[in-house]
Amino acid sequence: QINKVDALCKLFIAYCKNKISYQECLNFVYVSDQINIYSINSLQEFYTSNSSKGSQYDMSSFLLTGLVSIYFGNTLEQKAWVSSNLSGIGFMRNQSGEKFLKILELLD
Repeated sequence: QINKVDALCKLFIAYCKNKISYQECLNFVYVSDQINIYSINSLQEFYTSNSSKGSQYDMSSFLLTGLVSIYFGNTLEQKAWVSSNLSGIGFMRNQSGEKFLKILELLD
C-alpha cells in the first residue's frame, strides 16, 4: 500500500532523475491528488491481471485522470475490462497508467 506522500516523493525523484518531464510530473501530481490513493491497488491489479474486474467506481476515477482509457467494442481484448452493466463499454490500459504505476514501483 502506498500513501500520497510516498507517491509524491517518488514522482519528484523520477523527475530529478529525468525519467519523466516537468509536464509529466505536474500531470502525475495532479492525478495523485485527484484519485483515492488507497484504491491504487485496484489499478495495479487491473494492469497486472488479465481477469481483473476492479470496482466500476474506482475504474471511473482512473478514467477521469487518464490512467485508463475508455473501451468501446464488441469483443473483449486482452487489456480491457468490460462493464457488466454496459454492453461493450469498459476500460483499457494505456501508457500513462503504466508509467504512473512504474514510477510508484507498483508495476515492473
